[in-house]
Amino acid sequence: MQDHNGTIENEELHGFLKDLMELVQQDYDSDDIAFMRHAILDQWDLNRDGRINKSELSMLLLQQSRMAQEEEGTTSASTEQDTGE
Repeated sequence: MQDHNGTIENEELHGFLKDLMELVQQDYDSDDIAFMRHAILDQWDLNRDGRINKSELSMLLLQQSRMAQEEEGTTSASTEQDTGE
C-alpha cells in the first residue's frame, strides 16, 4: 500500500511477508517467504488478481485474531484443568 493503490503486491507484499516472518520465526529464508506468499495468496486473494486488497487483508487479520483468541482460550482452559482450578 506504499504506492497508495489500495493493495499489497510485488515488493510491498514481499516486505510485508518478511516482517511477518520475523515475528513468527527468527531463522527464515527466501523459500519460507515464497511459501508464505503462495499460502496467503492461495487462501486470501479472493478475486485471484495476485494482490491483497484492504478487504482481503481485513479478513485475513480478523481470522488470525480469532484463531489466536481461540488458542489462548484453549491454553487457559487446559492450564486450569491441569492445576485443578
